[in-house]
Amino acid sequence: PSFCPHPAVMAASRSDNVQVAVRVRPLNERELKDNARCIVKTQRGQIILENPNPHGRADLRKFTFDHALASTNPKDPDYVSQAKVYTLLGADQVRATLDGFNSCIFAYGQTGAGKTHTMGG
Repeated sequence: PSFCPHPAVMAASRSDNVQVAVRVRPLNERELKDNARCIVKTQRGQIILENPNPHGRADLRKFTFDHALASTNPKDPDYVSQAKVYTLLGADQVRATLDGFNSCIFAYGQTGAGKTHTMGG
């Protein structure tokens, strides 16, 4: 006999693997007041960190994730809004939960990194 899963199982299978996403937040008021500059860039699933004190050399560190989301400047063509974050990372989880499956979104980061904003919008 063949096994034909319930349509909810088929829908849930789109994002049933663990995914790791990094969201780059805009500079906060204190950072803007201190004339800080953002040293974090996103590019095709990568976070690129630029050493602010390279001592005459280009010093970049690249880290690859399932999703690297830039939320620093709404005028940037790669800007990821709160709605896009939800569509990309939250909608399938909510749908799976409402269909009776266990689901979890784990937000991790330093204080002030934007976890509450990302989760609550």
